[in-house]
Amino acid sequence: MPLGGNENATNVLYLEVYQKILESIHSLEYIENTPLPSERYLSERYHVSRSYYHSRR
Repeated sequence: MPLGGNENATNVLYLEVYQKILESIHSLEYIENTPLPSERYLSERYHVSRSYYHSRR
């Protein structure tokens, strides 16, 4: 369910988190062929709830 009932705001947040993770991959913070950090770590780092990740799958 979108945050605050605004699907556009949710989509923007999703894209922002996606872009930040891509930047981390390109900067080699996350190394190729290794697991990404846990959902808990990503949630805390990007200030989103873990349920937010599950709603985007």
